Amino acid sequence: MRARPSLLTLLPFLVALAMSTDVLAGTAVYRLGPQTRLPAAVETEVILRDLPGLRLALLPDSTPVPPTAGMTLITPAPGEELYLVDLGHDADLDLLSREGRVLVVGNDLTVISIAPDHLRRFDRLGVCKERLKWLPRVPRQAGPARPQFLSKVDAQVKQAIVDAVSQSRFSQIDRELSGDLVFWLNGNLISNDDRYTHSAGSGTDIDVAADYLTDRFQAAGYSVIRQPFTVGSTTTENIIAVKTGTVYPDSVVVVGAHYDSTSEIPTVKAPGAEDNGSGTAAVLQLAEIFANYTTERTIHFVCFSGEEQGLYGSQYYVSQLNANGWNVTQSLIMDMIATWKTNYKVIIEGQPAWAGLMANFETNVTTFAQIASRKDWVSWGSDHVPFQNAGIPCFLAIDWDYDAYAHYHRSTDEWTYLDPTLAVRIAKAIGATLADLANPSVIGTPVPPQRVEYQLDQNLPNPFNPRTRISYTLGREGAVKLEIFDLAGRRVRSLVDMEQDAGIHAVDWDGRDSSGRRVSSGLYLYRLVHPDGVLSRRMVLAK
Repeated sequence: MRARPSLLTLLPFLVALAMSTDVLAGTAVYRLGPQTRLPAAVETEVILRDLPGLRLALLPDSTPVPPTAGMTLITPAPGEELYLVDLGHDADLDLLSREGRVLVVGNDLTVISIAPDHLRRFDRLGVCKERLKWLPRVPRQAGPARPQFLSKVDAQVKQAIVDAVSQSRFSQIDRELSGDLVFWLNGNLISNDDRYTHSAGSGTDIDVAADYLTDRFQAAGYSVIRQPFTVGSTTTENIIAVKTGTVYPDSVVVVGAHYDSTSEIPTVKAPGAEDNGSGTAAVLQLAEIFANYTTERTIHFVCFSGEEQGLYGSQYYVSQLNANGWNVTQSLIMDMIATWKTNYKVIIEGQPAWAGLMANFETNVTTFAQIASRKDWVSWGSDHVPFQNAGIPCFLAIDWDYDAYAHYHRSTDEWTYLDPTLAVRIAKAIGATLADLANPSVIGTPVPPQRVEYQLDQNLPNPFNPRTRISYTLGREGAVKLEIFDLAGRRVRSLVDMEQDAGIHAVDWDGRDSSGRRVSSGLYLYRLVHPDGVLSRRMVLAK
């Protein structure tokens, strides 16, 4: 994500109807003077970016542009691409120019030409960048027009969705994504504090995060699409969980956030707890909540990769909408939602063309988040921009004080510096807006036959020294394993490995390992494996 001074007012963006194509076209970027009028020949294809002290026009490079006063082509070197780069956070223009060619400087942003083989070194500078790419305006599908908001959502259902947003669940997901907690994945105990895009293909780091998100979406009952694309020579993936609508399956609402992260040492550590573990945790938790409802519209819960390199993942997702037949009608994006310095508030960043969507979210912020908000009318630097450039109503929800976050793009962007209470409030408002757009209904389920519930209880006492009791309940006969692990994932002791009958069972642990040695003080995990599933809890040995 980015950090730049926000503006409260700005001229509306012009995003006019563009030709339909399913791939990213080559892009020509022009700088415009303050009073430059665009030639009529290009008005149907241009994307106008009216930024602080910097007016840009993006066009397909195949479009002939007649000479126009005050309209200057910005030309990258052969093989290089153009990026908008943030000058906030004390960015050093001389340092930036060592890895790229500075071509145009605005008030807060600059246009830099970067060679692909310099992009990874540029990542280490910790600046926010947005690849300047023209995207075709996504045409609306033929047929009867769909209202932006469907029939009024049931108030009790909407309140139940809001109430289901849990601080404990949000915290668990973010802590697991950022390396503060270990988690189970594919039968292994894992800790992962790096989600750098260019680690993709290694089987570690961002690949683990992609597998984690896929596993958790599937556990909630979703079909998951892993959408590959390239960032330079790296192939990475967007993770898309699909909930098909019951009334308008051809009308898609996107709830999204980027799951990649970066730092000054991205190949070593980039925990990204705030940027953007916070937005990703909210997307996953909302998906888990909406799994309990049918919705009239289809929902895509999307976790984008490649954002920190210039919005590659969201640009690719939008460029493929026509090819995939996905008619996205609205998009709700979250980025950096869990920190504040002096303002416990949220910014709603968007464009005047979809002020109604932003106003709906603003109302839900007031009603359900019960915090203040403000609207910003300049969009740049996060995954809402490609949707808006393609003419899709969209906004970004972001901390009011995001630009004051001291650990932005640093290896210190860790859970300890977050305030999950702010993230939960923002997620509640996003959930309420999603309910307004998708009109959920409770899924009716038959009453299952009564049987003993499969569960693993918290050990007692906890903390303990030196002995504790672990109780568990089996719903049916089966093979049981109960094992103790340390935080590095090493097995400390096997307590049970046998067939057991249904019912309540208990076993004591005396704080010794499999060799009979007393283990040191600290946090341990105990895991129960049975045909009905795998359960785990934590316990503390305190001497």
